[in-house]
Amino acid sequence: MFFQTKGKTASTRDLYDQMREIVTECLTRELPEHSLRNHLLFTANMKLEGLQEAKEKHRHFINVSTSSGRFHQERYTKLSEKHHQLYRLTRGYMYLCDPREREHFNHHFRLSSTTINNCYEQFITRHAFCFTPEDESAFFHGLKEEIIPMLCQIE
Repeated sequence: MFFQTKGKTASTRDLYDQMREIVTECLTRELPEHSLRNHLLFTANMKLEGLQEAKEKHRHFINVSTSSGRFHQERYTKLSEKHHQLYRLTRGYMYLCDPREREHFNHHFRLSSTTINNCYEQFITRHAFCFTPEDESAFFHGLKEEIIPMLCQIE
């Protein structure tokens, strides 16, 4: 008698593959101006440079005693946050692109395996929900908040 298993016929993805897929998608969503003619890291570096220049321009005009100065301080803070997130995603992408380090990262991610598996399951099933573009943007923002601390630990 032959038995067939239902469900997990495809090979399961390890933590390295799951994180790499999530980070790649988050990075791609952070870079809507990305062109297929360029490498993803080139576009990310160009955006990081642009964010850094914008931060410096706003930093020059910060003055807490004026409302326009406080505007520049708020923009500087938001741009710094955006720069930091994009930097961490880019660094994580760079690390996860080296398949020789698969065992090292699988061992490292083992401590966060429950969180990674939950994030990956939500990442895969996100198309089953009726997301508006705003909902999808909020979903990826939350997903980035979950994975960025794990990416900070791999350096």
